Amino acid sequence: MSTNAADTLLAIKQPLDHRAVVETVPGLAWQLPRLDASVAKMEHAIAATPGSNDPIVEQYRKQALGLDRVFDRAERYAVRGFDLTLSFVEGAERESVLVALGRVCPHGAGVTQLSFRQQASHVEVQTLQLTRDDVKAGMAIVTQHAPQVLTKLDEAITAGRSLGKMLDAIDRVEATGAPGTPLFEARREALSVLSYFRESVYQIYPPGTEANDKVRSDLVGRYEAVLSALFEESKKPTPGSDAPPAAPATP
Repeated sequence: MSTNAADTLLAIKQPLDHRAVVETVPGLAWQLPRLDASVAKMEHAIAATPGSNDPIVEQYRKQALGLDRVFDRAERYAVRGFDLTLSFVEGAERESVLVALGRVCPHGAGVTQLSFRQQASHVEVQTLQLTRDDVKAGMAIVTQHAPQVLTKLDEAITAGRSLGKMLDAIDRVEATGAPGTPLFEARREALSVLSYFRESVYQIYPPGTEANDKVRSDLVGRYEAVLSALFEESKKPTPGSDAPPAAPATP
């Protein structure tokens, strides 16, 4: 799941939706102007974000197209390798090759028409299918007639996985803004304001009673969801620290 600016905006608006309650608690009331200011800054940054015109996004999209070309060429080669093999084998060998074909390349050459996200998912299934004993038996026959098929499938799988990472990177940039942009900075500031507010809420309404649990849920429940999503996001490589590799040059 990719956390985004919209999630953060909803989270920081939540205590403001309960302004009447917050105003009665001195330890929270003084933070209302900070929350209001963060909401205004977030809304302005979201409205001003160029989105798909962001140069970083465009750079990633160009690399995604290059990876797609690598994927398409490799998958087409594999399908031709199966077709070539089927023109030579008969009987039990032919049945074995057909089983492998149905599991490894079920879409045939049509796999190149799948969306980028579908291609990224396809290679994960393909990887698992290649570990099956019946598929290994069929592939052993195919490689006798088309020795490069497994190498090409490895190329397709590598490209498909990199494509998936590239799409995740695009999603993150479009959802949160690139580092240094107004949206990124506004979101970071909002998360800081929310973190302080949450700490205050927990001090005033500590866990242990149903009434306190409800107040915390009403005031910072959405922020808790954002924190959970941020934890999941931290497990993924970020565009800056582990961006997908550049696509190989196309001849």
